[in-house]
Amino acid sequence: MQEFKKTKSAYSGFVLGILFLQLYSQNKRTDRSKKKLIAETVTYLFLNYSKLRGQDVEQEVFYNLGRMYQQLGVMYLAEYYYKKVFKVHNELLEKYPEIMSLNREAAYNLHIIYKNSGNFVAARKVLMEHIVI
Repeated sequence: MQEFKKTKSAYSGFVLGILFLQLYSQNKRTDRSKKKLIAETVTYLFLNYSKLRGQDVEQEVFYNLGRMYQQLGVMYLAEYYYKKVFKVHNELLEKYPEIMSLNREAAYNLHIIYKNSGNFVAARKVLMEHIVI
């Protein structure tokens, strides 16, 4: 954390956020106050990462924020950010959609969220709209 405070780089914030997210997921026996503190730290690091990244990688940022919220169990925010992934359009995505686009990954994760909540119609709709084989 001290290195992140010195550098304020997007990469160090992202890596630290992932480490804390892993710590949050591993400790089932940790008391609630510590888990809450870890979740707040993860959120801070990921939101800071999102501010420091450029607008060209907006889709990546939205996907990572959706993934973080999904791991934390905040499904309505995960859904919000996964849906924002679909709305991002830029030059790189248009030029290299097979390499750069995260639409399929976001659609699959959104499908899992809907499926786990029992909304099978929405889960199927997301798959049919965004994942074509």
